[in-house]
Amino acid sequence: MTKIKKAMVGNKGWQHLIQETNEKLKTLNNPKLEFFPYQKYGTLRYNTGIYSTEEIDRIIDDAEEKSEHICIACGSTKEDQEKSLCKNCLAQFRKEEK
Repeated sequence: MTKIKKAMVGNKGWQHLIQETNEKLKTLNNPKLEFFPYQKYGTLRYNTGIYSTEEIDRIIDDAEEKSEHICIACGSTKEDQEKSLCKNCLAQFRKEEK
């Protein structure tokens, strides 16, 4: 059975995307596969180990591209693809930081 480790992405914004991607990966039903979702450079990433295939890469690439447009904190659509937060969440974070 395909193993998927708990996501290192603790915010709720990407949870639906992670769940959707995990379900797609689970259908591959390969006991050698172990996936580890995490956030890097403002996008959702998956560590696949050495057993990746074209199908796995396609599923993960699709999730990564979708995550570019989703705020990691609230799940709303975001305009700035270089940051993982939408304008509202970024403003709230900066306000709380002061």
